Parts: sequence; C-alpha cells; structure tokens
Amino acid sequence: MKVDVKNLDEITEKVSNQLIEGKVPFFRLVFVEKNGIISFIHFSPINPEEMHMNVMDYERLCKLLLTHPKVSDLEFNEKQSLFVAFFYER
Repeated sequence: MKVDVKNLDEITEKVSNQLIEGKVPFFRLVFVEKNGIISFIHFSPINPEEMHMNVMDYERLCKLLLTHPKVSDLEFNEKQSLFVAFFYER
C-alpha cells in the first residue's frame, strides 16, 4: 500500500494494531545511486532501554520520509510488516 499524507492515519492505525498483536514493523530504506548500485538498511524504531515501540515514532518517520526530497516512494506491506522507501541519487 502506497503511503501518503492522505492515508497516513489509516497506516498508523494498521501499525498500532500490529504492535498490539506483538508484530514489529520494520523500515527498509533503499538507496539507488546514479551508477545503478543499490544498497539498503533495515531497522525498527525501538527504544533500546525499554524495548518499547511507540506508534508515534512510526508516524514521525513516515512524515519525515514523505517530505524528504530524494524519496520517490514510500510503501507499507502489511503482510510483511514492512515500510519501504526508495532514495534516488539525482
């Protein structure tokens, strides 16, 4: 599901439900360089001291990614509990 400003509340609700179910949604940031090299990082916004996840952290990260000038697309795969953002070098 494509994430945008219009459906961010719906996505946040889905993330909240997954957290309640004990699932941990992750982010995968994919970097595509001009020469075609692709690299990525995979992470989850977990407070390491408390092992606590806050749905607001997910919402903030989505807002940040949606407004980043090099991010062309942000998607949420509910089945895999995975956000994917594509950064393209310009």
